[in-house]
Amino acid sequence: MERKASNKVMIFSSCSILVGLFSLQHYGIGSVAFSPVYIYRYFKRDGWTSLEGIMLSITGTEALFAHFPVSAIQLGFTVIVFPCLLLAYSGHAKYG
Repeated sequence: MERKASNKVMIFSSCSILVGLFSLQHYGIGSVAFSPVYIYRYFKRDGWTSLEGIMLSITGTEALFAHFPVSAIQLGFTVIVFPCLLLAYSGHAKYG
């Protein structure tokens, strides 16, 4: 029973973060306004597939901690994941 409650909290949190990010994305950092139109258009265009991917990545990361020591995960994220994210976001920033 406790696990179902935590799953609901995780889904609600993920949806809230997505709504927040998409509502702020269009306006940049200069001015912030809430408009659910952008997330509606996004889900209409791409469907719920991206939300499923986010949930899979969160639960996949959670599963890592069940099978690997924390130090191995920290090392992997520091050496592989973080540099890849930096390169990806740098590329987006350059062309965006």
